[in-house]
Amino acid sequence: MKNKLSYPFHDYLGAGLTIMRPTNADREAENRCKLTLKKIKENLIKDRYKKMQDFGNDVNEVWKYVFNNFKDNSILFISTKILSDWFKSKFDNRPRTETEKWIKDAQQLQIDLDNLIKSFDKK
Repeated sequence: MKNKLSYPFHDYLGAGLTIMRPTNADREAENRCKLTLKKIKENLIKDRYKKMQDFGNDVNEVWKYVFNNFKDNSILFISTKILSDWFKSKFDNRPRTETEKWIKDAQQLQIDLDNLIKSFDKK
């Protein structure tokens, strides 16, 4: 039995609608893409990404390929739009360097300290 991750992502994403199978034209166009989500997953498992930015660039390349080669009403286009919006919301908030991480941690610490001070002021 195949696990779900071995199927192309558009085979089981239906954007909350009934699941629609892609056409042969969709599959042929997808096969012409040099970089796929499956290849990106393999690169993640084999730890080939040295920077998070490299990972993000590869994922965005897949999105760009689908947006440029499929119609707006294609299920693959719609599924990719949903996935790319989700990915963008998660990826944009992640620190890319140690300095960025330190700054975000310091900002959160300052917020926590301010909340603690405010809680003592109320008493």
